[in-house]
Amino acid sequence: MRQPANRLPILFIDQKRASLCFALFLLLLIYTPPLYSFSRLGLWVVRDDITSKEKIDQLFDFAEKNHVSDLFIQVRGRGDAYYESRFISKSEHIKDRDFDPLLYACSKAFASPIKIHAWFNTYLLYSNHFSLPPDEHIFNLFPEWLEMSSDGVWDNVRLYQTPQPRWHEGAFLSPIHPRVNDYLLILVKEIMTKYLVDGIHFDYLRYQNRQFGYNPSGRERFREETGIDPARYMSGGSAPDRKTFLLLYDQYRMNSITDFLSKVQAANQELIFPLEISAAVKSDPLKAKREFFQDWGSWLLSNKVDFIIPMMYDTDLKRFDQILKNIDSVVPPAYREKIWGGIGVWNQPWHDTAQKINRIKAHKYDKIAFFSWKVLRENPAYFQSLQKFLNLDKE
Repeated sequence: MRQPANRLPILFIDQKRASLCFALFLLLLIYTPPLYSFSRLGLWVVRDDITSKEKIDQLFDFAEKNHVSDLFIQVRGRGDAYYESRFISKSEHIKDRDFDPLLYACSKAFASPIKIHAWFNTYLLYSNHFSLPPDEHIFNLFPEWLEMSSDGVWDNVRLYQTPQPRWHEGAFLSPIHPRVNDYLLILVKEIMTKYLVDGIHFDYLRYQNRQFGYNPSGRERFREETGIDPARYMSGGSAPDRKTFLLLYDQYRMNSITDFLSKVQAANQELIFPLEISAAVKSDPLKAKREFFQDWGSWLLSNKVDFIIPMMYDTDLKRFDQILKNIDSVVPPAYREKIWGGIGVWNQPWHDTAQKINRIKAHKYDKIAFFSWKVLRENPAYFQSLQKFLNLDKE
């Protein structure tokens, strides 16, 4: 039988199509499509970058040009204020004593779509190992509010020990002390009612690790509630019911933080226009709960917060992927809109950051925040490369 006259052209076209498809397949393997569908893009702004009008002007100029929707501006760093407060002293790093950084930032944002979140370091109080804070600092006024570890060492003592333990971050307020959370709530309500912020963003809403949470006043309150004296189990005590004690005491420590958030949200709902309540948290929800008593999965499910930003600063891609899996195991799909991907740009090249963003998007999280603005300000080329990847310059 005679072959059709057009068989050779058909074969030729099919081969070309096959070659083209193969080439496209290879291209897809090596090329990641630009991601520009994030609904919100945030920047953490460390307190050093808001000490003058010029610095804040530079921040807003960048944010407006690069489609930044949210600024998390650190207004409480180490027990001091980067705003005018009736209760705590303004930071000594603000040279112009009449300047109110938060007020100026809010005025800049008033005529723009950019949202301002007051970034509030909650329990971390002081971390300078070489000098004491001013006399009027809470560190000095109420040392009994500070944290104590299970070996009976106060944070204000450990802070000046040498050598310093690698894990010691500084002196913390104790979440279990009866007065601490009420004090912090007063500070939060002051910001809520005095400034036109869009949200309150909590950080260090946790313990240093599970060896902490043994403040004497907090222990006494636990003893009154349960009849169990935590002192029996400190410093490696081997009482036979130690496991039962830890189950109860772990929940007690965890509840102290969750109860604080409940009070914050209650105060928030009294406002005519409630704010967004959020928190930067340890990225792995399982470890956060187990080691730091930061049960942020339940905060989301019980609406204690409006959204969470896990600080996914791990540079290893396998560990990063495992963290995302752990988040998926704790947070139902319906709540994923309440999770932002917190990406560190200070500890990895831009193309590694791009990989992390890709992973976040694959898990259906459509909001991200970068830590921090300072890195992008000091290294413009970093964001220029990332911007091309995100395709933000074409929106």
